[in-house]
Formats: sequence, structure tokens, C-alpha cells
Amino acid sequence: MVILSLIILNENVIDQDTLYDQLKRLGFKEKENHPVFGEWEKLIDKFIKQLYLARKKKESTNQNDKCIYDYMIGSRSKHEIGEVKIRKFIANIFGVEEQQEQQGDDEEEEEEVVLRPSFQGQQSSQGRPHPARGRSQNRRGH
Repeated sequence: MVILSLIILNENVIDQDTLYDQLKRLGFKEKENHPVFGEWEKLIDKFIKQLYLARKKKESTNQNDKCIYDYMIGSRSKHEIGEVKIRKFIANIFGVEEQQEQQGDDEEEEEEVVLRPSFQGQQSSQGRPHPARGRSQNRRGH
């Protein structure tokens, strides 16, 4: 879900360098096993083979450039999880309230999650809500 969330937050596509930079911030180091996920780069390849992620080679203008990929949400993730559940996961992580809005077609109704800050009036030293304090209080049993 973390990788899917990063893709959603990056306008539905994330390049390999950006993805790896974000994962590095979460403790995943290239060519090193993660204490929980082990060989995480192979796990990403497994997600691609299982169609949870899609990968497309980026076009390069220089032949000396290393092979760089763009990652997108795979067809299986779209079908089994869906963007709404991914957005709810993001809302939970960031401690924002979820507001459900119904957008209707005659044939099918889609649910959209609107993310709104929920800091419960806690202020930082600059007079703005403090996101870290709001996040810890708003977690729903996670």
C-alpha cells in the first residue's frame, strides 16, 4: 500500500529514482535487505509480475544513461484494492478526516474520498496546526 500511495500522491506515476528516494526515507536502502521485507527490490519485481504494479521503461536520449522506469498502479491493484481504498489509507496515515462524496451516474455510483486536515486545534510554534501531533491522535487503532 505504501508504494501505491506514493504513486497516487505523485499523480499516478512515479519514476524509479523518486520511488527509491522515498523508500530510502522509510529505511529501504538499495542493494540491502530490509529487516522485515528482506530483498525488497525483488519484492517490487514480484508485485509487477503479480500485476499489482506496472512498470514502463522511460525513453532516454543518451545511450549512456542507465535504464530508468516509471511505476504505475497495476491492473490487479485497480481491481482488488481500488483508488478509493488507497486514498483512505493515505488519509489514515496523514491523520486527515475522510469525507465521502457521492458522484452518480445512472448506471454506477463512484465514491470519492476528499482529504481534509484534522489537527483538532493543536498549534505549532508558528500558530499553525501541528501535523505530527494531530496524526498520532487521529490514528484509528494503527
